[in-house]
Amino acid sequence: MRQLVKELNRHQTVSADQARTAPPGSFRNALRRPTWSKRSAVTVAIGGRSVALLLNPQGRADPEREQWLWDYLVNLIEGDTGE
Repeated sequence: MRQLVKELNRHQTVSADQARTAPPGSFRNALRRPTWSKRSAVTVAIGGRSVALLLNPQGRADPEREQWLWDYLVNLIEGDTGE
């Protein structure tokens, strides 16, 4: 039983970490708007801070690019250069 509880706790921890690194829906939606749309102002939480962003629409869904951009912003805001 203890092993089962440890496994559940481990899965909950992984899920929380994944949720932190995944781009929020408002961020993705702003990027996916048609290219003829105006820029979108979006406020997201990064590292416990509210960050206002002005995003240019890309007109399509590109999960890899969205994730790269989100990771870049998180690293920039949190001051983690990865070195």
